[in-house]
Amino acid sequence: MIKVSKTIKISEKSYNKLNAFAGSLRAKEGKPISIDKALSELFERSTKGKATDFAGSWSMSEEEAENIKNDLKRHWKTWKIK
Repeated sequence: MIKVSKTIKISEKSYNKLNAFAGSLRAKEGKPISIDKALSELFERSTKGKATDFAGSWSMSEEEAENIKNDLKRHWKTWKIK
């Protein structure tokens, strides 16, 4: 594979999240992980379609979580077994 050098602009928030993800890969694999490898891993995971790969990545308030839980409870009551 030919490596090229490119400059991209990303927000500070995205950069911090990418570094945190690379850090979690480093901890898991026990070896240094480049930003390129971290991005490749994210791209690979995004095409697999496993929701569990992104567990914990959604940031929400306690109020939002409570609303979702209440909505689910309300809808579960409407299910009927045939």
